[in-house]
Amino acid sequence: MLARRVADAMKTNVMQLEHKVFPDGETYIRFPKSVEGERVAVIQSCYPPQNKNLVDLLFTLDAAREMGAKETAAVVPYFAYARQDDKYRSGEAVSAKTSARLIEAVGASHFLTIDVPSNKALRFFTIHSDNLTCMNLMGTYLKTRGLWRPYVLAPDDGAIPLAKTVSNVLQTEYAWFEKSRDKITGAVSTSRKDVDLKGRDAVIVDDVISTGRTIANTSQIAKKQGAERVIAVCAHLLLTGNAEQTLKAAGVEETIGTDSIETRQQPVSIAPVLAEALSKIW
Repeated sequence: MLARRVADAMKTNVMQLEHKVFPDGETYIRFPKSVEGERVAVIQSCYPPQNKNLVDLLFTLDAAREMGAKETAAVVPYFAYARQDDKYRSGEAVSAKTSARLIEAVGASHFLTIDVPSNKALRFFTIHSDNLTCMNLMGTYLKTRGLWRPYVLAPDDGAIPLAKTVSNVLQTEYAWFEKSRDKITGAVSTSRKDVDLKGRDAVIVDDVISTGRTIANTSQIAKKQGAERVIAVCAHLLLTGNAEQTLKAAGVEETIGTDSIETRQQPVSIAPVLAEALSKIW
């Protein structure tokens, strides 16, 4: 449980809420103890089912405010709907804006997330907000894996800061590719870039691995350019649909994520990053 790991890192208390789902699918949440006058961090990652987890977050924040919490921090490692941070076609809902408005409306005084795809999503908050990164932790973990002359790759320019951070920890090179996505179909294409990967381990770094198509495209290019092994790492390992098969078919030997998605056990915990950020604001 991520909340318990964060509490342990901060040497503070964690409260297990009463939670149940009614037969019609509606959620019930209750604080078993008073939080009046307290600073409360609500840790709720909004991975699938996004709608339910987002509503749980809103209910919990609002209940904390109603009970008289001094401050409430919305700690949302995986920030659902953040990728729609602008209008790309006429009439589109900007889901990142709506989500930010809802989180503020129920009384959050701080908002923390991890490696959101674009900082543009945070511009909709008027409260203190921060996009933290777990890539130093990821790089430190990779150092224990015995990689052979690793070369770090970003599948698109949005992942460049993540790849750069991991490469700095590994003390190796990094490069990035160009990606385009069809705004209607969602089809992804990746442009080839000449990188000498012969006999080396390629580490593809991204924020989210969902369908796996972006990573698969990059892996195929890396293998054609001589990569011995391909490992994919990310902050948020969703793996929707047949993503695992897509990645394996493209030559990805292993995918590594964090406990931002608590339905999948992963070797890297983001608890130290969240604990440090909460300690700084409080």
